[in-house]
Amino acid sequence: MRQPISEYRQSLYNFVSPTAMFIAVCIIIYALLVTRTISVQPIRLFDIFLVALASFRLIRLFCYDSVFAFVRESIAYKSHRIEENGEVFMERKLATGPFRRMLATLLDCPWCVGLWTTVLVALLYTLSPASALLVVVIGVSAVASLFQLIASLIGAKCDEVERRTK
Repeated sequence: MRQPISEYRQSLYNFVSPTAMFIAVCIIIYALLVTRTISVQPIRLFDIFLVALASFRLIRLFCYDSVFAFVRESIAYKSHRIEENGEVFMERKLATGPFRRMLATLLDCPWCVGLWTTVLVALLYTLSPASALLVVVIGVSAVASLFQLIASLIGAKCDEVERRTK
């Protein structure tokens, strides 16, 4: 059985690994720019807004939506615990491996996921018209998601007011 690493070493790994990956992505982008494989286009306010909406939607998907829960759960180890009354409970425990534990920590942090999804979405948006269409679709779904969240908040508030008046 693997022995868990110390919190200090895990924190160091959580810092060094994504930082190294970010630097590698920057070097790759720089190399693509220097070789003129990709070119920098002027950024309009609409582009920034669209990338922000698409990033928002991906953050919701990776960190909160139930459709992506299987990925979040597969990163963390699960252990079964049976109570005396026969009920089975699933207890989520962090992975002992430093890479899986870093991924589990990353997916628990909307700010961290936001950085990486924004890099991904911005690259997709500038890469080609086909990938830009994907970003537009994700951005429009973000607007629909915002409408749904607002409707849910209004519904919850109306239910609260109705309970108080009875």
